Amino acid sequence: MNVSLGLLVLGLLAGGAPLPHPGVHAVDRPQAAAGIAKRAAVPGAPAPGPQRVALDPAPDPWMGPDKLQHFAMSFAATSFAYGAARFALDREPATLTATGAALAAGLGKEIFDLRAGRSFSARDLLWDAAGVAVALALVDRIR
Repeated sequence: MNVSLGLLVLGLLAGGAPLPHPGVHAVDRPQAAAGIAKRAAVPGAPAPGPQRVALDPAPDPWMGPDKLQHFAMSFAATSFAYGAARFALDREPATLTATGAALAAGLGKEIFDLRAGRSFSARDLLWDAAGVAVALALVDRIR
């Protein structure tokens, strides 16, 4: 299983909190290792080398300022994709095309965030899905 996918699954199982990608929120802290070595030094034992110290990931609240952006962009992407797809497709294939396009855009954004050194947020994906669902509910009313 891909490491990023595994972290996403673990994050969802842990209550939806984003988990950092290995190395993203961890930094080499030689000074921390030296401090630990001074406190836990055994006489005659070699001092440990630099250690990886994990930093706490940035908080990802359910109602953060970026959640409305995720909702709105997914709503807009679904609406526009549905409108464009209806020129060439029937109702059901257009709905599937719009859903796939908007969800792929949201997932792509989270993968971009992960590669840019930020956390992959399952909560952002849930807000993306909510935007898609509301847009689909509205376009379903269109005849």
